[in-house]
Amino acid sequence: MAAIVRIFALLLLVACAREVTSPSYQMTHAAPQPSLGQQLVTDGTIRFANFEGGCWALATAEGDYEPYGVPEAIRRDGQNVRVWFHASQAASFCMLGPIVVVDSAVSR
Repeated sequence: MAAIVRIFALLLLVACAREVTSPSYQMTHAAPQPSLGQQLVTDGTIRFANFEGGCWALATAEGDYEPYGVPEAIRRDGQNVRVWFHASQAASFCMLGPIVVVDSAVSR
């Protein structure tokens, strides 16, 4: 019985040791939380984190945001963009940074 428990524990550890993000995405730090209703524009890079089915991040000079509503046209890891967005009170499993709602975005 003890051997079965050890094997199960080892399998559990191996299963949980998978890589959480894409090799090219390294979160720097979370951006400051914008105030509700605050409209912002920033330049950044769209990043894909392979976590919980996949999450998009917006890496900026201020830090990382977790954008909601990233247009299909710019959903490419490493895409440089200019994004107009506003703050959100949403929650996420990914926890990559403050969650923001994308109002508009263009490739740079």
